[in-house]
Formats: sequence, C-alpha cells, structure tokens
Amino acid sequence: MRELLFRNLTTQGAHRRDLFISEVVTQGDTVIKTQRRSVYFIKDCVQVDSPSNPDQLKRLNEDAETKKKHFYVIKKHDTTTGEDKLYCKVDGFLYVVLGNYVYLVAYENSFKIDVKKKELSAS
Repeated sequence: MRELLFRNLTTQGAHRRDLFISEVVTQGDTVIKTQRRSVYFIKDCVQVDSPSNPDQLKRLNEDAETKKKHFYVIKKHDTTTGEDKLYCKVDGFLYVVLGNYVYLVAYENSFKIDVKKKELSAS
C-alpha cells in the first residue's frame, strides 16, 4: 500500500515557497516513510543594467563566506526495535538572474527516511 501527501505553500509577502512530499509504503511487515521538503525564499534583489557586469553584483557577494553550502547526514539504527532513520539536509544560497534583476535565494532541502517493522495488533 502507498500513501502520498503533497503540499505547496507560497507566500507573496515574504517571497517564500515551501514544498513538501510525504510517502508511506507498506511492504510485508515493513513500513517505509519518506519525507522530502524544499524551502526557498528571496533574501535580496538587485536591479542591474547588465547581468554580465560583475561590478554591479558586488553587493550580493559581500557575505560570500557566510553563504557557503552546508550538508548534513544523520543516521540512526535502534537495535532493540530494528528501526532505521536517515536524515539528509542541504542548505545554502543561489543566484537567479531574471531580466535585469539578480535575486539571492536561500534554500533548504531535506530528505528523511524512517524504516520500521509494522506493529501487529493484539487479538
């Protein structure tokens, strides 16, 4: 059996988009739950005469050291219950050029997997 849940939230005032997908799959006596989430929001916007002119983009690059990408992986195994968990997260910044505007977009992407044995009901 497979269950899917999709969520797409967009806010105009905060320039934020939140995408969420959850899936639950039952295979035999195992339940696998996955969750994918992507959050994007506009941090800064600069209007330029020409996007190919690097001098006009200096304002967006001032904090380049703090705008590095970060990648996290957490894995957990419970030997008593046989439950496995995996969590991956990537966050950082990217630049988007649209016409004469350059946007600084912050993002966070995460992926989570939970694998566990199906609980048997007592009868």
